[in-house]
Amino acid sequence: MNRRSWLKQFAGGAAALLGLLLPRWVRAAEPQVDLKAMRKQLEQGLRVTTDAQRAYIDRVVTLVGQKKLSATLVYALFKWARKRYPRFPFIYFRRALDLMAKKQGITI
Repeated sequence: MNRRSWLKQFAGGAAALLGLLLPRWVRAAEPQVDLKAMRKQLEQGLRVTTDAQRAYIDRVVTLVGQKKLSATLVYALFKWARKRYPRFPFIYFRRALDLMAKKQGITI
C-alpha cells in the first residue's frame, strides 16, 4: 500500500465518520428551552404592561417553540434591550427583534 492510497482511505473514513457524528453535534448544540420560563422571564424582564405587549411575547414564545425563531437570538436581544434602556426595554426589544426576524423572512 502506497502513501497516496492510504491517504485517500484515511480521508474517506474521516469524512464518513464526520458525516455520521455531525448531525448529533448539531442537535446537541440546540438549547432545550422551557417555554413557560421564557415567557415569564420576557414579561417580567421587559416590563410588559399591556395586553398587546403580552400578545407579542406570546407570539415570540410560540415561534421559538416551533423552532422558527432562535432562542439564542431572543435571549441576546432581551439582554441588549435591558442594557440599552432599563426603564422601558420592551420598545427596544420589539424593534430589534422585528428587524432581525424580517432578515430571516419571519413576521411576528
